[in-house]
Order: sequence, then structure tokens, then C-alpha cells
Amino acid sequence: MDTRPSSRGPEVEGVTPALVYICSPLKAYVADGVEYSLAANRRKVVAYRAFAFSLGAYGIAPHFDLTAFLDDTVAEDRAAGREMGLAMVARCDELWVFGHYISEGMLEEILLAFSLGKPIVWYPWGPGGFIKGLVDLRAHIAPLLVGRK
Repeated sequence: MDTRPSSRGPEVEGVTPALVYICSPLKAYVADGVEYSLAANRRKVVAYRAFAFSLGAYGIAPHFDLTAFLDDTVAEDRAAGREMGLAMVARCDELWVFGHYISEGMLEEILLAFSLGKPIVWYPWGPGGFIKGLVDLRAHIAPLLVGRK
């Protein structure tokens, strides 16, 4: 049986769907003078996962799922959630970055995926829906690796 990921199209019989890590902001934030609420970001994560599914991939979003029982405002819970998220980045076939805003946690996930040689796909969110990034995200994050261990 062929076990290659099938993230670039609908699932084909005998091919295991790619496991993709959904990398997106969850906490409320302000960017370019626009406020993005936790509730709006949660709805976006659901849409991102549905988008991955529509392409034959299985999107996981630990930052979304773990908030069901971890409290992001409690330091120990936040640390445990981030640790689990990074462990899942390592297990995924690809990391898909959604949106134009990169949070501290997202940057950590992106840097890990980059260091592991995982494919990183960027989907900036535009007014017409998903616009697949034509820019190699690695070129944007490579300068951030200088001086990091």
C-alpha cells in the first residue's frame, strides 16, 4: 500500500492523507489597526481545517483543540500546550501557515518545521478567500534563524 501523503488533491484510494499542522493565530490580537477576536480566530481555524480536508489532507490544530482543557492564561498550561504543539509539528507531514500575522507561538512552530525540513505552505487570507502564497515562506524566516539555537 502506498503511504505517501496526498495533500495536493483529493484522497486517492490506497494513499494515506497528509497530516498537516494548521499554524494560525488563536488569541485576540490587533494588526494594522484591525482587532481580531478569539471567537473570530476560532472560526477561522475551523475553516482552515475544512479547507485542508477539501484537499484530501487531515489538518490538526493543537492550539485550538487543547484550549478545551488547558487555560492559556495559566503559565504551566500554556507551556504544556506549546510543548504538545511542537511535538505535533514534528509528527506532521507539512506545516500550513494561515494569515498575515505571525504570533510568537506560530514563529516557534515555523522555525521548528523549517529546522526539520518540513514543507511549509503559506496561505495568506485575502478578501476573495484563500490565496496560496507564491512566496517561499522559508526565505522570509531564514533571517530569523541567525543567532538562534
